[in-house]
Amino acid sequence: MPTNAVPNWALQTWGASNTLLQPGTIINLAPASPIPPAPVYALDDEPFAKYNEQVPYTLKSSVADALVRRGVGSRLCDGAVGIELEAEGSVDNPGFMFWKAEADGSLRNNGIEYILKRPLSLPDLKSALTEFEEKTKHCKFAVSPRTSCHVHVNVQKFTFQELYAVVGAYWLFEPILLEHCGPSRISNLFCLQASDASHIVSDVIYSIKRAYEYPENAFLMEFNNDEHKYAALNLASLPRFGSIEFRSMRGIYKKKEIYDWADLLYTFVHRVREIGTVTTVYQIFKESTLSNFVDLLFGPYADLIRSFPNWQDSIKKNSLFLAQLSFFAARAEKGEFQQKKSVGRKVKVPSLNYATPTLALPSTYLLDDALSDDSVPVISSLEIGYITTDDY
Repeated sequence: MPTNAVPNWALQTWGASNTLLQPGTIINLAPASPIPPAPVYALDDEPFAKYNEQVPYTLKSSVADALVRRGVGSRLCDGAVGIELEAEGSVDNPGFMFWKAEADGSLRNNGIEYILKRPLSLPDLKSALTEFEEKTKHCKFAVSPRTSCHVHVNVQKFTFQELYAVVGAYWLFEPILLEHCGPSRISNLFCLQASDASHIVSDVIYSIKRAYEYPENAFLMEFNNDEHKYAALNLASLPRFGSIEFRSMRGIYKKKEIYDWADLLYTFVHRVREIGTVTTVYQIFKESTLSNFVDLLFGPYADLIRSFPNWQDSIKKNSLFLAQLSFFAARAEKGEFQQKKSVGRKVKVPSLNYATPTLALPSTYLLDDALSDDSVPVISSLEIGYITTDDY
C-alpha cells in the first residue's frame, strides 16, 4: 500500500457510506477544506464548528471515528508505534531514511530530537533502529535529566472503553515502570505519574461522565497539551495523532534497549485491549493472584515487573485509581449519566500543530457527509477540577 493510501481497516469502517473510498485509492486533502496549519484557539476565538447532535459519542465509539468526525481523518494510519529520541552532547544529523532530526528548545548542549518520519510496524522498527544506531555510532550522547525516549502507541482502532481499560491498567504499574526508566524520571516535571499529578486522574475519570452529559465531548479526545502533555502517559496526543504517548523512559540510544521498551509497551497495551473494558480489568485484578495478573498483561515481560522490590505493594497502592475509573465506567454502562441540553458553548480547542507534527503521518483524507462544515463536532477541553463526593 502506498504510504498515503487509506488504510484497509478504515475503508472497511467507512467505505460502505462513502463511494469515493475504494481499496487502494489515494485521496489527497481537498483544497476546499484543508487542515489549517498550526491552529491555536483561545477561549473566545472563532471559528467553532457546530456539533452533530444526531450521533453522540459512546464508550463503544472508536478513536478513529472521532478523528474523522473532527476533520482530521488524514491522521489515520496502520503504523504500530512512533519513537522520539531526545539527545544532548556530541550529536549529528547525518541524514536518514526513517528519521528526521529537529532542534528542541527544551534541550541543551547541542540538543537534537530524532523522530520517526511515520509510525512503523514492530518489524520495520527494527530496521529503523538499526539505521539509527549505525548512523549515530560516532556520536557521544550525554547523560542528562532533560533527555528521554518517547514511545507513541497507535490506538486509532481502539474503542473508548478499550482505551479506558489501558489507562486504568497502566496506572497500576506506573511506579514500577518509572523505576525501570531510571531515577531521573521519578517525579520528573516532564513525565509526571498519576500520584504526582492527581488532576490527571480526576480528568480521566470525570471525562466519562462529562461525555454522556455533553455528547460533543469525545471522552479522552478532549485532553490538550496545555494541561496534560507532561504526564508520563500523555493522552493529549490522542486528538492530534490517535496515539497514546509514554514519556517516562530516560534517554536511551541502543537498538535493543529502545526496541525492548517499545515492544513491552505495545505488548501491554494490546493485551489489555483484549480484555475489553476497565470494569473487566478491575474484576480480573480482584479475582486473580498478582503474579497471574502480571503474566496476563505483560506476557514475556512479566518477570521484569516482578523483579522490582515491593512490586506487589506498589500495584496494590495504585489500585485505587483503577477502582475509581472502573466505578465511573460501570455507572456509564448502566445509563446513570443523563445528557444535558447543549447550549452551543464556546470552548477552548486543544493546540494542534499540524504544520510540524511529532509524527509525520500519511497525507490521506476520508471524505464523508459527516465532515461538512455544519456538522463537525466541536473540540473542547475538559473544564473540571478534582473529583469530590458530590460527583458520586
